[in-house]
Amino acid sequence: MAKPRPRKKKSSKVREEKDKRGYYFSLFVAFLLVFSIFAAAYSSGFFSSGKKLKLPETTEVGKLSREELDFIVKNGRAVLEIVMPENCTVECERVYGEAVQLAQEFSPVLYLSSYRTPNATALKIRLYTPLSYYGVEVENLGVVQEMLCNITYPKPEVCILKELLE
Repeated sequence: MAKPRPRKKKSSKVREEKDKRGYYFSLFVAFLLVFSIFAAAYSSGFFSSGKKLKLPETTEVGKLSREELDFIVKNGRAVLEIVMPENCTVECERVYGEAVQLAQEFSPVLYLSSYRTPNATALKIRLYTPLSYYGVEVENLGVVQEMLCNITYPKPEVCILKELLE
């Protein structure tokens, strides 16, 4: 009967290379786990400024910080932002009056943020919603009303009346 051939012992260099690859792979996995923990904590707001935010009680809120705007939109509400140049008079007042009325019609859902700034060259109307988180520039408030009628539930009376009349 033939004797089985003895197994060749792997050289120590090959074993060291495999050990290094295993070591680097485990370091990579550990880094990935630690990074994902920090990313989850950041996205949940764990590292926020510590200021407790709550939804505003009135529909007119003035100029909002990015953090306040994010908070309102993440809570399923919409913000209508009107930026007016300092020298704008009649047109701005008309648009502002219509915007206040619109904010009252869509009261629990829509907040109005309007302010004047010397940096603005023309009247700008921007709508932030949960569907358009970074905002959509609109030409007039009729478009805003149409967009809000499409996304709000339950539909406000204004939207129902508009649908009945069409």
